[in-house]
Amino acid sequence: MDCYKSWICLKCSAHNTGNFCTECGTRKPWECPMCKALNIGEKCGRCGLSEPSAK
Repeated sequence: MDCYKSWICLKCSAHNTGNFCTECGTRKPWECPMCKALNIGEKCGRCGLSEPSAK
């Protein structure tokens, strides 16, 4: 059985379980490993670190 963690879109506040928001299409936020900021772009808005590659 597949289990997904739900998340709230940072752009429109919709609740989601996939990799993209069902309301606005924004991708799931990722947490910067250096400064712990949540981001939706390829680089961290706070420290500029690039998104780590998917495991």
